[in-house]
Amino acid sequence: MGKILEGLGDTDILLMDESFSSTSMMEAGYIAAEVLCSIGVIGCGGIFVTHIHDLTQKLEEYNNYPGNRGKIDNLVAQMENKEDGIRSYKIERTTPDGLSYAKDIAARYGLLCRLPVHEDSGTMEEKEEGL
Repeated sequence: MGKILEGLGDTDILLMDESFSSTSMMEAGYIAAEVLCSIGVIGCGGIFVTHIHDLTQKLEEYNNYPGNRGKIDNLVAQMENKEDGIRSYKIERTTPDGLSYAKDIAARYGLLCRLPVHEDSGTMEEKEEGL
C-alpha cells in the first residue's frame, strides 16, 4: 500500500474495494484511516468501498487532517425497501445507517440457518433475528 501511495499524484484516482479485509476489524480500520488521511494529503480522487462503518463517522477528522488537500465524503447504495431487502442501486451522498444487510443477501441465496422451533423457544423469526 505504501508503494501505491508513494506513486500517487493529485491528478490520479485511487479505487479500493474492501481493502484490508484479511485482518481484524480494528486493525483494518486503523490502516484504512491512515490511507484515507494519506490520499487527502496527496489530494487525489478516489473511491474507497468498505464495511468498516466507524470510518464513515470520522469525516470531519479526515477532512481537517493537517496538510489535507482533498475532501472525503460518504456515498451510500440505498435500499428501496428495507423490510423486503430490495436494493435500488441508487447512490446518494449521505451517512450510512451502519447496516450491511447481510441477512437479506443470505436469505436471497437460501443461506439462512433455519433452526427447529420448540414451543418454549419463540418463533422462527425470533430465531433468525438472533443470527
